[in-house]
Amino acid sequence: MERMRQSMRPGTAGGGGGGASYRMGPGGRIEYGQQSHSHWEGDTVVVITHMFHAGHELVVEERLRLDAATNRLLYTHQVSGPGGVSNTREIVFDVVP
Repeated sequence: MERMRQSMRPGTAGGGGGGASYRMGPGGRIEYGQQSHSHWEGDTVVVITHMFHAGHELVVEERLRLDAATNRLLYTHQVSGPGGVSNTREIVFDVVP
């Protein structure tokens, strides 16, 4: 729960949104479920989702922005999991202005 709170940026409640659905296990540990919130960083919308399965946590950070100069929609996601393992991908979409 504390990691989720720490990942929330100031202004999230007023400038974004969020929700959660999870099941607690022994000792108050989240066992299964997810919690997410969103906020804006300039012209980029950022969605952070904490997912739990059998007590293991994955954090997915998604970023979406329009680069008007190149007519491209940029989507990036980073998945971080147990043991500090992390993977980042970007997908670029050409769009019609």
